Amino acid sequence: MAAAVRRRKVPLILNVPNRGAIGGLRDNDVVEVTCLADEHGAHPIAQGRMPERALALIEQVKVFERLTVAAAVERSYDAALGALLTHPLVPSYPVAKAILDEYVEALSGLLPPLQ
Repeated sequence: MAAAVRRRKVPLILNVPNRGAIGGLRDNDVVEVTCLADEHGAHPIAQGRMPERALALIEQVKVFERLTVAAAVERSYDAALGALLTHPLVPSYPVAKAILDEYVEALSGLLPPLQ
């Protein structure tokens, strides 16, 4: 708010669409990077290309995020399960199913049911 009111660029670490800030990721991938915020919004500062190993892990997580969004939009249990199976920290189908079933139970009544 101070950046907008004072019409000055203020550096902040924010979650924003990539827009080329991190090489190798899609422009619409959400990334947490240093931005210059002003009265027109947040503008990510180019970070350059990441080391190959780091980028490989981030790409896996981005696939999980994209599939998770699609599952939420479709309200699909199977798509949500498929998304969890792509996450690099989910080791197996039984673990993914247990995680999803726990989420479904814990959030019942707060979110529309998955089909």
